[in-house]
Amino acid sequence: MGIEAISRGAKKTFLIEKNTKVFKTLKSNLEFIGSTRFELVNEDSINYLKKLEHDAFDYIFLDPPFSQQILPLILNLLYEGKLIHSDSHIYIESEFQITEEFLDNNCDYECKINKEKKSGSVYFCLISLGAI
Repeated sequence: MGIEAISRGAKKTFLIEKNTKVFKTLKSNLEFIGSTRFELVNEDSINYLKKLEHDAFDYIFLDPPFSQQILPLILNLLYEGKLIHSDSHIYIESEFQITEEFLDNNCDYECKINKEKKSGSVYFCLISLGAI
């Protein structure tokens, strides 16, 4: 998704990948397309988000490891780190269906599910945020 965002003109894309093999593949692909509009980090996303100081992002793509139940923590870190704002959009992939109730319980913004689907065993949705 990050490479696609770059190819569609994103000003800056942050890619966080813990798995070293996947990181090296991403790095090779990014070098191949020749863009400098990205930051690629080989680190645990939780640790990285805890220390990241950056303006709020307009679009965020979340594909956390399944069965680790870290999605609520990530949403909280995005909010507490002021990495999202009332106009942010978040794309989420998960092993369970994201519901309005889940978002109400785990996000400090009012969330609206704009689109949701399931492919195989993966659920994905696009949500928009609004101030509470």
